[in-house]
Amino acid sequence: MKTKHSYCNPEAEVRGGYSVSAQMKQVWNIQLNMLVRLMEVCDKYGLKVTLDSGSLLGAVRHQGFIPWDDDIDVDMPRSDYDKLVAVATKEFTGPFRFQCAYTEEGYYRSHAQLRCDDTAMIIPTEGQRGYDFHQGIFIDIFPTDGIPDNPEERVRLTAEAERVQEFLWMRRYPLHRVLHGWCYRKLRVELGEKAEWEDRRLFSYFEDLFRQYPPEETSTCGHLSLSLSRLKRSMKSFGWYDEVIYIPFEGIQAPVPRMHHEVLERLYGKDYMKPCKAPSMHGEVIIDVERSYTVYLPALRLSYVGVVFMALRNKVGQWLRKSGWRKGR
Repeated sequence: MKTKHSYCNPEAEVRGGYSVSAQMKQVWNIQLNMLVRLMEVCDKYGLKVTLDSGSLLGAVRHQGFIPWDDDIDVDMPRSDYDKLVAVATKEFTGPFRFQCAYTEEGYYRSHAQLRCDDTAMIIPTEGQRGYDFHQGIFIDIFPTDGIPDNPEERVRLTAEAERVQEFLWMRRYPLHRVLHGWCYRKLRVELGEKAEWEDRRLFSYFEDLFRQYPPEETSTCGHLSLSLSRLKRSMKSFGWYDEVIYIPFEGIQAPVPRMHHEVLERLYGKDYMKPCKAPSMHGEVIIDVERSYTVYLPALRLSYVGVVFMALRNKVGQWLRKSGWRKGR
């Protein structure tokens, strides 16, 4: 059994003019069970967690999922997030697995995820690149950090973070770097001796970049570990998260900031209560509630090898033509 409870109606239905399939309802129920388990752990250790982004919008506007959404996003203060990471392997055992750079090799996202065993929720480009971490159905857990007031400091921090993170992905996965060898070599030079550090040490340095601005030193917060462009759209006030309340989300009561209006207006504008269908942040995903992600990865990787081969062939052909070794046709 992947889930203990069915929190929302498992049947296909039309919500607000949008068709929600029975399969997506199964996905939602798995994710709701993961959210409930996360809330139990956070309550046990006195950790603050709230719905975030589209899940917060869904809770306020739809009392549940946005009809076209495919995951759950939650937000935690960095200090509480670190405490959760410290107890994760003890608290999360099958079928739900806590996934971060310290619990699973080859995973370098700046946030954690809960994954469900024996399911699949694969972003195709990641499967194609050879990523070998758990790729079951997930929910996202984002740490919130203080943001420096100085815009130049924000640029410096995000640029250094992007260098470290991209280097980690490239170092681990050959298919990820095969077409960008020049970039990998450039990153090695820029990181200097850090390029020789083992993964956990380098990722710890990556996270320490974001711990430099605790709440008592700045009034602004956000997901500093995201790209600079996404950060600019999501900067919020720490004060908005001072108090947590619970509101309906499908069949459960979910935690949200009391000042959720201010948060949503900052993220989505003044008319956030007006539905506007948007594509998933994850693009097209491969979803299976019955079979493991491991069933799909070999074919995805094979397809990418073919793409890489053709791209390299074209690059070699271009080089030969430019160098005069071969006439263009």
